[in-house]
Amino acid sequence: MLLYTLTFIALLLCSAAAYFRARLIPLLPLDRLPLDRLPLGLRTRVAAYIPVPGGSFQEDLEGGLSSAEFDLAGNLARDEVTGAQVDPRTGLDAAAKRQIQQIMKQKRCTFDQARLILLQDRMKAAGIDPQTGLPRDSKFVTFS
Repeated sequence: MLLYTLTFIALLLCSAAAYFRARLIPLLPLDRLPLDRLPLGLRTRVAAYIPVPGGSFQEDLEGGLSSAEFDLAGNLARDEVTGAQVDPRTGLDAAAKRQIQQIMKQKRCTFDQARLILLQDRMKAAGIDPQTGLPRDSKFVTFS
């Protein structure tokens, strides 16, 4: 009988926690929660914004990682009084920055061309034709 009672209480507590999770999540100490160890699906539900480790957009802009099509300067937050750039967000993904800079050095191309090459390489690795955007799977069927 005790086992049934404990099971019922545990089920009741879990159901209540699931029902009131929107009210309970803000009460969690997110500053002490190891978010990098959580699965991605749970991580995005628990934390509204998880900064990417790395530099700043200002450093990326100064490093040449901007163009007319990918304008970082227009995306930076500015102080309304002084007009100075005061963007608290971290910059671009560090791994992607390194890959783009490596492509720019090896192939002597512009920032936009390097971004395109990186995107096409990622599409090829995922089994997607970079020219059409369609999967290269032999079982893929389209209806037009």
